[in-house]
Amino acid sequence: DPVMSHATDGCRHAAGRRKPWIIMAAPIYGLFLYGLLSPPYLDAQFLAIWFAVTYIGFFLTNTVANIPYDAWAPELTEDSNERSRLFFLSGLFDGAGTLFAFGMPFVGFKASEMFGFTKDICVDKADIMLRCSNGLTCALYNANGPGYEFALNTTFRHFYAGYDGELEHYDCDQAFPEPKASSQMEKLAIETFCDCVSGCTEACAGANRAWGFAITGMFFAV
Repeated sequence: DPVMSHATDGCRHAAGRRKPWIIMAAPIYGLFLYGLLSPPYLDAQFLAIWFAVTYIGFFLTNTVANIPYDAWAPELTEDSNERSRLFFLSGLFDGAGTLFAFGMPFVGFKASEMFGFTKDICVDKADIMLRCSNGLTCALYNANGPGYEFALNTTFRHFYAGYDGELEHYDCDQAFPEPKASSQMEKLAIETFCDCVSGCTEACAGANRAWGFAITGMFFAV
């Protein structure tokens, strides 16, 4: 902040000391905001790198845009009453924007459901249970995104295919009905099936959250 303050105070541009910095930094600031709220589908290592770059870029461009902006208001007028009104209005819009930003992701969640952005991963529970019992899984979705909603679990299909008719109606929350046999293979089949059901449910919630924050980022970036 002190470095940016020195740079903007010493600027001798024809458009003034503050405006060129804001015009230059604001679009990049918006892009970093969108990138921070809308990360791509990556594995944990590359996602951490993405977050580090966008986080640092966001706060650097925040400094370049907002230090001149905060210093601009006192230069707009010499009248103390007008300055007070300027700072009052600035604080008012800042507070209103903060409240709006808090609620915007929830609007995005609902919009993603309403417009079917996540319809391929968000299906009803009975459909999830049917697909999981047929050897499909959502385990690859979080790292790869669309196109990996219900990928084939070849291990499950090979070893547990004989249990698919029973698993389709198995209630993982209530552990009902009781398995017909107590073999280790059947227990593993049930465990794999229940992991699939919970994983696909969580993947749907995650997809809605991702779209909600992406819509929020896009709105505020623009």
